[in-house]
Amino acid sequence: MEHNFEKEFISYEQALHLKKLGFTDPCMASKDMDNGEGLVQLPLYQQAFKWLQQQLEIQRGTMDLDEEEKEKHLNNLIKKLRIQHYER
Repeated sequence: MEHNFEKEFISYEQALHLKKLGFTDPCMASKDMDNGEGLVQLPLYQQAFKWLQQQLEIQRGTMDLDEEEKEKHLNNLIKKLRIQHYER
């Protein structure tokens, strides 16, 4: 069975939000879109969730989410941290 590893990484747009919020962890992949943002690290979903949970001080737990739920949950956590970040 062939595995599409791209599904393991968050989207460029999500990664860009994380970068602007202070994400600097090393990642297995990165992307430069020639849009003035420079090189953007593309974390795995697990890395992004772990980092967001640390930033938001959320207790870690296991989540068995399908692709759509994973996208929605990650976007909600990014939104929550962006609100906290910009309220400072």
